[in-house]
Amino acid sequence: EMAAPILLLRLLALLPASLCFQLAPQQRSLGPAWAPRAGAALAQAEADPGGGDDDGLSLGDELASQLRQALGSMEKEELRASDERVLDSMVDERKQAFNAVQGDLADAASKLQDELESRLEAELTSVKAEAMAKIDAAVDKLRASAAAAEPAAA
Repeated sequence: EMAAPILLLRLLALLPASLCFQLAPQQRSLGPAWAPRAGAALAQAEADPGGGDDDGLSLGDELASQLRQALGSMEKEELRASDERVLDSMVDERKQAFNAVQGDLADAASKLQDELESRLEAELTSVKAEAMAKIDAAVDKLRASAAAAEPAAA
C-alpha cells in the first residue's frame, strides 16, 4: 500500500528542481526547505510502510495528482531529459545485475575449466603409463626372443 508513495518520492528525485516546485505549489513558501521534507517523507515511508494517516487523500494520491499536473505542463525537452534519466537509471541497474551474473558465470567457468584440465591431465598420465607398460612388455618380449634365438644360431 505504501509502495506507491515511496516510488513517487523516488521519482521526484529524478525530476528537475524547477518541476519539483511546480509539483507542490503549497510548499513554495518553504523554498529550498521543501526538499529535505520530501527526503524525510521518503525515509519515513520506507521505515514505516504500514504507517500514515487515512484522512482522505494519502501522500501517494496527493503526489500522484501533483505529478500528473506537473507532467502535463512540462516542456518536451524537460520530459525527454527526465525520460533519459529514468532510462539511464534502469540501464545502469540492469548493467550492474548483468555484471554480477557475468562475474558469477566467469568464476564458475574458470572452476570448471580447472577441473576439466585436472581430469584430462590425470587421464593423460594414465594413458602414458599404460602405453609405457605395453612398450616395456613388448621390448622385454623382443629381448627374450632375441636371447633365445642367439644360442640356437650358435
